[in-house]
Amino acid sequence: MMNRTAKLVLTSSALFLAFFVGRPDTAQAVGITDNVTVSTTVTRACSINATDTLAFPNYDPSSTTDTTTTGTIGFQCTVGVNPTIDLGNGLNSVAAGGGFRGMANGSNILPYQIYSGSLSGSVWGTLLSGTSVVATGSGLPATVTMYGRIPLGKTSVIAGLYQDTVVATLNF
Repeated sequence: MMNRTAKLVLTSSALFLAFFVGRPDTAQAVGITDNVTVSTTVTRACSINATDTLAFPNYDPSSTTDTTTTGTIGFQCTVGVNPTIDLGNGLNSVAAGGGFRGMANGSNILPYQIYSGSLSGSVWGTLLSGTSVVATGSGLPATVTMYGRIPLGKTSVIAGLYQDTVVATLNF
């Protein structure tokens, strides 16, 4: 038979193990895993800033050269979206005749045209000679250049301010 001291030691050891092994703060953690899916869709997006103007210098009807200028249209598109930019005919293209847009001062019309690429490029996006400008979306603000020309020799126009409104449309 066991002596009383040995029983006490074994009983104490058993109680010690039972108390500490079953406690949560001394238990070994069991880990399980699962995957979390994270997603979004990047949308095709563009904006256009056509508040810029195509401002010609003063026109001299007796000049022996065309009057020219440049202007810009600002835009911003998602990377990889390559929009086209079209320009309308303006408010007075029919009155200007001959494939021109027209700036008006009352009933007086001064013909002009807007080109893409350069003054020797294509007429930019009109029903008269429809070309569009293809732009490149980089995610950053960018611009495309408009080239304007008033042909020389329009001697029958009266002095004063001539204006037109052309709608710029960005398609993407």
